[in-house]
Amino acid sequence: MLREALREHTRIQHARLEERLAIERRVRDRDAYVDLLKRFHGFYVPVEARLAAFTPAFREHGIDLTERFKATNLLRDLKVFGEYVSEPADPDLLPDLSTFPHAVGCLYVLEGSTLGGQVILRHVRQSLRIDEHNGAAFFSGYGPRTGAMWQAFLKFLGALPFEPAETAQAIAAARETFESLETWLCGRMYGPLKQPFAPCPLQEIP
Repeated sequence: MLREALREHTRIQHARLEERLAIERRVRDRDAYVDLLKRFHGFYVPVEARLAAFTPAFREHGIDLTERFKATNLLRDLKVFGEYVSEPADPDLLPDLSTFPHAVGCLYVLEGSTLGGQVILRHVRQSLRIDEHNGAAFFSGYGPRTGAMWQAFLKFLGALPFEPAETAQAIAAARETFESLETWLCGRMYGPLKQPFAPCPLQEIP
């Protein structure tokens, strides 16, 4: 199945991003947290713009992209801290989203992050005393609907009639999305994937 293929073939990239990002450390400090939001916003805005080109294709398969986009919530969070702009990610850094399967692979990564966001939200509440109403809307995902939205996305993946070549494109884009996020959030990737991970500096901008 597509979901299993995506999960298995992005396992290393996923683990590497989590290890380097060290999210618990980044949400203990207000300035580091705001910097993290700005970095995410700079990534999500152009990526969601590219995904939007496939809105009809997603709709045909039962997915409404507009309700799954997160850039608006990121901007809402930033405004809480008096921030209104962010540096956009370098277009050359973004994943290849030239086909619908590529878009599916990218969205798999972004949707999966809503599950981890629930854990991050708890840390943010404890360390910074903020929640989805005053600076953590992004990490709240879909709120109480997060689980149901993920299950709906998995159902969507399971119903896609992808040929092997299309599955390969989805996997490639999912990997690229993880790697692009790592580079944008943490600076350059730290050597070959088989090498030990290097932690992500709190304020480093590549």
